[in-house]
Amino acid sequence: MNKAKLLERLNAGYALTEQALADLSDAEKTRPGTPERWAPKDILAHITEWEKRWLESFRKYGLENAPGAPARPGEDEANAQIFAENQARAWDDVAAESRRVFQQALAVTAALSEADVTDPQRFAWLRGRPFWRAICGTFYWHVEGHLFQMHIDRHAADRAVQIAEAFAAQIGADEPAVERGLALYNLACSYSLAGKAEQAIAALKTAFALNPDLVEWSKQDTDLNPLRDQPAFQAVYAK
Repeated sequence: MNKAKLLERLNAGYALTEQALADLSDAEKTRPGTPERWAPKDILAHITEWEKRWLESFRKYGLENAPGAPARPGEDEANAQIFAENQARAWDDVAAESRRVFQQALAVTAALSEADVTDPQRFAWLRGRPFWRAICGTFYWHVEGHLFQMHIDRHAADRAVQIAEAFAAQIGADEPAVERGLALYNLACSYSLAGKAEQAIAALKTAFALNPDLVEWSKQDTDLNPLRDQPAFQAVYAK
């Protein structure tokens, strides 16, 4: 993926995010969450904090091509800390920070060369992943997953599926097979959680064909648990 395409992808993802958040009522935006059940504000704060951390690591380690960022606290521990630190903030404050961080990501990307974006060996701390895949992981796919779950939690499964399909639709036929496979895999997970087993299994078959590395991960992915007892799902692995 070249730089122009990457910038287009990031902007498209942000537009879809804005649309998904626009579905929320004022009451939903201000509703307090709990550590066990995040409210929309908690989810947006969580997304933004991980984006901030990604950008901080890139600024510190990426441009210097250092061998890697230091280890961070475990994900569960970090997420609990993020929830606690942001719980008392107002929606408008969290949303404004989300916009600022996204603009920073665009600026960082725009300043890079084509080789910076596409060469998988350019930044050692990314451990063999090209910049475009790494930033999409945090600023695109991570966002999609949480927006989907946000709408599932508000009992809007059809809208959640629309969001997942819209994110997947941004991945064109001209993109690398691993990325098309990832898009379909994420979509399969969304279909699974939304109770659309047939669509989930069909997407999963194609995802595995495009990106076989996903097969092993899928065996422990809880998003696919609703499918595991179904013969059609088991047949995907048999093949």
